[in-house]
Amino acid sequence: MKDKKKQDAKKLVIDAYEAINTVQRQKERDILNAKRFEEYEKNRPPSDKWWEVKTANFNAEVVRNRVSLDGNKNADYLEKLLDRNIY
Repeated sequence: MKDKKKQDAKKLVIDAYEAINTVQRQKERDILNAKRFEEYEKNRPPSDKWWEVKTANFNAEVVRNRVSLDGNKNADYLEKLLDRNIY
């Protein structure tokens, strides 16, 4: 207990582990936000003026429009997906 060097060594080890955990948590947050964005893209409503789209994405926008016409079943789910502060 009286050995100051041993206590400093333990504190340094703890600080090192805390730093590693912080970096890993940041990586995990980034991965979760990326997955959340992918999920949002799969379930999002159609884009503005989707009926004017002249690309291959038109069929996907038609499907999104049909799903969104069924009601706002996914509205709360989509709001949660957009919140980046969940984690």
